[in-house]
Amino acid sequence: MFFTRVFDKRKLKRSLERTFKKLLPMELMDMIMHHNHDDQAALVASSVVSSQWQGPAQRRLFRSFRITFSMDYTQSDPEVGLYVEFFSTVPTLSTFVTSLCIRSVIHRTQSLAADMNSQMALLVSMLPTLQHLTFENISFTPRRSQQTLLLKSIRNLSLRSIRMKTHDPEELFDLFSIKETLELDFTFVQAPTTGPQIARSMPVRHLKINNPLDCFPRFGRETIFPQLRALTCDIIDISGKGWLFDRANWMAAISDFPTTKGHHDNMDRFLRRHGPALEFLRINVRHLVLFGDIDFEDSDWTAFQLDTVCPNLQTLHLGFQLDLWAEACLEPLMPGEFKCTIDFLIRVISSAPRTLTSIVFGISVTLPGCGISGEEVTNFDASETSRQWKRLANVLDPNRFEDLAAVKFVEQETDAPMVDFRKPLDPVMQRLLAANFADVEKKGMLYFE
Repeated sequence: MFFTRVFDKRKLKRSLERTFKKLLPMELMDMIMHHNHDDQAALVASSVVSSQWQGPAQRRLFRSFRITFSMDYTQSDPEVGLYVEFFSTVPTLSTFVTSLCIRSVIHRTQSLAADMNSQMALLVSMLPTLQHLTFENISFTPRRSQQTLLLKSIRNLSLRSIRMKTHDPEELFDLFSIKETLELDFTFVQAPTTGPQIARSMPVRHLKINNPLDCFPRFGRETIFPQLRALTCDIIDISGKGWLFDRANWMAAISDFPTTKGHHDNMDRFLRRHGPALEFLRINVRHLVLFGDIDFEDSDWTAFQLDTVCPNLQTLHLGFQLDLWAEACLEPLMPGEFKCTIDFLIRVISSAPRTLTSIVFGISVTLPGCGISGEEVTNFDASETSRQWKRLANVLDPNRFEDLAAVKFVEQETDAPMVDFRKPLDPVMQRLLAANFADVEKKGMLYFE
């Protein structure tokens, strides 16, 4: 009887395996695992069901891999070495990793060597399908050798809150050929202005920056971007050299209230050199108080000279903050600030080249919270608000922009920096904006998604 039961169980197991194999082809298995790609518990459970389930589950489990340092190490290379050992033991898993993030919980206390001989370099070289690499809250130590070799070709490199010495940033870039996007988030690249320069050609197509204006990256004089076609510039403040990158002088920095004038030299230098190749430009000023931060007499800023520095521009994205009294209205909380916002948008668009085919406005809508009554909202001059919006509509002159085919209003995603402008606005706000851009809508050029 015992052997009969064992035999029956084995028959049942083989039958189930044949059934699952028949009913779940690999294409369907991949679809199931893709559906659960955010559910780590489900993927872990699926990986131990059978050999057929293991591969697709592990591919999703290890597709995005994160290394987090939670303690205050001086040198993090030994810690990274543990992961080198792990992937050496199970090399199959290394083929699944397409995205790697190396980060520190404690702000800028970890130190990695930007060096071909480091454990970080060894780990990256072990991941054959790696395409997205992120460093966060890390500082880099100088090279231990003068050897410069290309470590890997990747699609995207993201540097977030990275502290580097003057020479280190471009030494890090020497290790990677970045084919698509380079993101610099709270990271100041400051190449030396004197002395010998190393010739570098970076095949980046899209450069994304989320920094104060005076911390726009300063690449070396011999660094070129032959494939660059898009620039995203999110300006989080006017000056950050005191409170962000030079902590010793932070008291002097917060006591000063600078304007744009004199703080855009790096941006001007970059646009004059690389702007002619740009087809896409995004300028996002939602973090600024335009009434005090923008110097409208500052004619030297290249943001007001786009027809000269970006003569082939096709797509222009402009991000700004709109403080409203309440939902379902366009009445500004601060009319003076709203007028400055419209003035800024008009100034930038008026300077744009005739080659523009689309303009996208990314609006960050903020409300004052509770305690505002409907009576207070009606106290505003609605005709003045409408007049300001129509001023903006008038600058979209088809006689100037003959190729302009789309004017779009969308809401900014504020949860993460440098996210594309694509979230639809509230339907009521869409209708209110359409009323102020009636001529644009009649031409079939007005879009909200």
